[in-house]
Amino acid sequence: LGMPLVVALQGRVVHAAERGSNDARGRRGRASWGGAPFSTRSVLGVAFFTGLQRSLQCRHRRRSAQQALQSNDGVAIFAHAWYPLCFTCTTDHTRPHAIQICGVSVVYWYDGGMWRAMIDECPHRCARLSEGRVKEDGHIECPYHGWSFEGGTGRCSLIPQLSDLAGGASASPRACATALPAEVRHGVLYAWASELFGSEEPPDMGLLDQMVHDDVLRTPGVKYVDYLRDLPMDMTVLLENVLDPSHLPFTHHDTISSRGKAAPVPIKIGGPPTRSGFRAERYTSAPGVVSFVAPNHVMALTDRPGSYRDWNVVYATPARPGRCRIFVRVVFEVSKIPLPLQLVFQFAFSPEIPAFFTHLSNHRVLEDDNIFLHYQGRTLAPGGVQVPNWRERIYVPTSADAAVVQYRRWLDEFAGGGVAWARASQPEPPPTRAALIERYYSHTEHCASCAGALASARSMQLVTDFVVLLGVLGTALWDEVQWPCAASAVAAAGLKWLPPDGG
Repeated sequence: LGMPLVVALQGRVVHAAERGSNDARGRRGRASWGGAPFSTRSVLGVAFFTGLQRSLQCRHRRRSAQQALQSNDGVAIFAHAWYPLCFTCTTDHTRPHAIQICGVSVVYWYDGGMWRAMIDECPHRCARLSEGRVKEDGHIECPYHGWSFEGGTGRCSLIPQLSDLAGGASASPRACATALPAEVRHGVLYAWASELFGSEEPPDMGLLDQMVHDDVLRTPGVKYVDYLRDLPMDMTVLLENVLDPSHLPFTHHDTISSRGKAAPVPIKIGGPPTRSGFRAERYTSAPGVVSFVAPNHVMALTDRPGSYRDWNVVYATPARPGRCRIFVRVVFEVSKIPLPLQLVFQFAFSPEIPAFFTHLSNHRVLEDDNIFLHYQGRTLAPGGVQVPNWRERIYVPTSADAAVVQYRRWLDEFAGGGVAWARASQPEPPPTRAALIERYYSHTEHCASCAGALASARSMQLVTDFVVLLGVLGTALWDEVQWPCAASAVAAAGLKWLPPDGG
């Protein structure tokens, strides 16, 4: 449908900067006094002073973490940042969901009025809250012992095992989950990551405004489509790929481009990289501008003189070494596209078209380069940090690679070579080829539209089983309807097939 839907969808990033110990909860001890049970007053007294002591220890750890961030700007770039979690319109509103951000699992859910996010860890025994449920009051309930938490503050609203006399324990700061500042802008849910690193830095709303591109999305006549997927590569590899326009004719031949369109791609960099990113201009028949907004966002504009513009808005959320989630918003100035092509785009970008139709085509685009980008990352960024001698390892004689080189310079100068991790984790062993292009766990289970289409298709299998049975019986028993019955059986058998991964 003429959807260069993702002009640059692939690549990925990461750098391992180990986080110091930042457990805000401390070790739990067991009190005893000569084997005799405490009175209620003594229990509350011990609990108060123990809680006060641990609260002071927690504050000390937080101060230490804050000082560490101030002395390590490469970590602060990733800690003091907004990360997309989901597209709200294609996310199931009835259950909690999980995503990893810089090595930490984060749970997010809709509480009936707002989207919420918090560290995916119950303060009781560290069970994953994302495996629990959203209660009628919008609070999230832990699946292990039923502790419940309010999404905006993390306040513990229920401990089922407490008696009325000991009910004050639920008000302890140690009973609270860690809520994250969350904002929804133009259908994207973002979370502020400072708490993941033990920092108390308040949310930077100016940075969020810069990422959202409100001016573009409010341009008269624009329409857009969204797509997300978990990818088997570092975030740095993904973003490098997004910054590289010259791979399109070869990697995406027969999907969104063709080899016959290959040509020189002159790119001019607008100055040295800064902490906040860089900008580059592309001088081709359809000129454009690409901007990298640190640490995880690329915006590419193509401006056709006297005609329409399009924007590829790409975000990446680093999960762990070798894994990230990509968010793509493809925006077209549809009202300025010449007829009859405009009618095609009006149809393709229509909200009446189920999202899973466009997602199927997007899968193909991503899978064009999923496999070799995964292994490129293992070669040039083992463990999520780019090799120090990358300038000797790669040969980039043309300006087509100028933005790629600029991004690698930015990684060296401002990010320590890769993503800073809030919690250290080990890279996974090499996956199989099938795992690199698997669709169900990387996309379908996060997308309500695609999951719904898959469920409907599977329910139809019962119908097709019945039709096949009738067709076989009709062919065997009634000569006068033998051919119609046989044709029905063959057709139903063909419709019965369904890929096991939901793709």
